[in-house]
Amino acid sequence: MRGHHQYYRTLPVWILVLPILMVACSARQAPPPGAFAVGDTFINFYENAGGLNVLGPALSIPFLSGNIEYQYISAGLMFYDPGQASAKQFGFYPIAVDYWNIHSMADPPPTEISAPYLNGHTVWEDAWLLYNRLGSSVVGMPLTGVITNNEKQRYEQYFEGLGFYRDFSAPPAEIHVMPYGEWVCQANCTYFFGDAAAPVRMINRPTSELEQIFIEYAERPGYAFVGAPISEPLYTLDGYVEMAFENVIMYFDPNNPYPVSLRPLPIWLGMAEEAPAFTLGLEWLRFRDINQGLGYDVPVFINDFIIAHGGFELVGEPITHYRSLVDGGYTQCFKNMCLEYHPSAPTALRVRATPLGVQFTNQGSPLRVFVTLNDTNFPANAAVPLEVYALQNGQVQRNIMFELVLTLPVGNPQNYFVSPNADNGVSIVTIAPLDLPQGSRVSYQACAAGLVGEQECAVGTFTIWGSD
Repeated sequence: MRGHHQYYRTLPVWILVLPILMVACSARQAPPPGAFAVGDTFINFYENAGGLNVLGPALSIPFLSGNIEYQYISAGLMFYDPGQASAKQFGFYPIAVDYWNIHSMADPPPTEISAPYLNGHTVWEDAWLLYNRLGSSVVGMPLTGVITNNEKQRYEQYFEGLGFYRDFSAPPAEIHVMPYGEWVCQANCTYFFGDAAAPVRMINRPTSELEQIFIEYAERPGYAFVGAPISEPLYTLDGYVEMAFENVIMYFDPNNPYPVSLRPLPIWLGMAEEAPAFTLGLEWLRFRDINQGLGYDVPVFINDFIIAHGGFELVGEPITHYRSLVDGGYTQCFKNMCLEYHPSAPTALRVRATPLGVQFTNQGSPLRVFVTLNDTNFPANAAVPLEVYALQNGQVQRNIMFELVLTLPVGNPQNYFVSPNADNGVSIVTIAPLDLPQGSRVSYQACAAGLVGEQECAVGTFTIWGSD
């Protein structure tokens, strides 16, 4: 099939609007109104692949390009190449590659040896029956694993020549073939059943050294954990480099790129933290003790997913209790991401992350306050210089007043109001020498004063140690 690539790329779309040339045949099922009869060359191949119920009707008459015969159907573009070996003469043109450049990160190999794993992706179990019946030479290689399409509320997997989907609310047996053929011909088709949103052509991502670090790390847990990349790496004013994915925002120190960590998106998006409680003590729950017997129950499916994908050190401790979903599953939020369990989802997606990366990127970020110190240890008889600034949507915000609170190991907290004193938006404050015992820890919190709206305050500590 690849040897005839030059013919495929020059296929004339205008063929789709040729005059209708239907031949009555009493032995065949009549095509729906606006559709065409399947050509004699393709009828056996078409029927063996599922016929009208699986592949949809024909959208064009058969046509030739060179010595290869083609015909559009709802599911894609059939071809017959007499120059190939008999097992490879029939197939589907790789529409998903040539028209939309569909590709995704490689998935981890399946734990079940019987699961087909090709081109870095496991074949979705719901599609096994049809895929095995047709074969990889007909359907083409998988271009993605099974993924979620939240806009269309369904699960999908893209192959070169065909694509499969199932609605979130449908049982596993109700799998359908995507209308590749209809998406290609668009307004030129006289038959159209209504799924108008074709994929947007993917752009080949840059391969900078920074991005390669993120992608390499993202491929370890797979699509269900991080989601697809949705931005390029960006340097941030807190000294890190970060990159947004559908479900998370990852970041690391460019001078020491490992480990890669996750930004606290649930908190940045304003999710209210819930107070810890006593465990329910149920067998299907795992308890995270946060404070002397108080904590959060975590459904075992979600708990096991976390353990297999970096642990609570990466995902963060729970910030909400689990709650039930209408499909019998559960959802729960942690410091760095929210996770969902859907019992009727494909195996690879039964536990998956909520797409907070997309939500955060689309909504814009809350105001984030940062504090910079030139050290973490300061003598008791020396002043402590701090720099305070606010960042929103990647930009330093000017003319903002900050409230800085120091919490000391003894005595009352100290409050400072920090006025903007630099044109670049960075405010400087000097803390008077703190007469504290050596080894004392001082905590600080800096917030934008008088702000109406969402913000994230900066918190941290420094130590009193030694003397000048």
